[in-house]
Amino acid sequence: MFTLNIIIGVLAISVVSGSIYSLITGEYGIQPYIQLLSGLMVFSLGLKMFQENRQNRKAKATFSLFASGFVLFVSIFVSIYVLLS
Repeated sequence: MFTLNIIIGVLAISVVSGSIYSLITGEYGIQPYIQLLSGLMVFSLGLKMFQENRQNRKAKATFSLFASGFVLFVSIFVSIYVLLS
């Protein structure tokens, strides 16, 4: 549980710092990678919710895992599109 908190914290800091960098410099080429990190963070949050044994957390965790799967799918294909073009 403690390692998931560290992973979530590191991913959150990297997403926020990458977003601030992109906003300040106007360089939006790193946006797919920020989206990938965001998807990994949501996936980690879903795993953390699954580890808690409360019933109302299971539905939120399932939705979180499905949402992170979609975000990861989109970010991987956008990254491939950016690399190929």
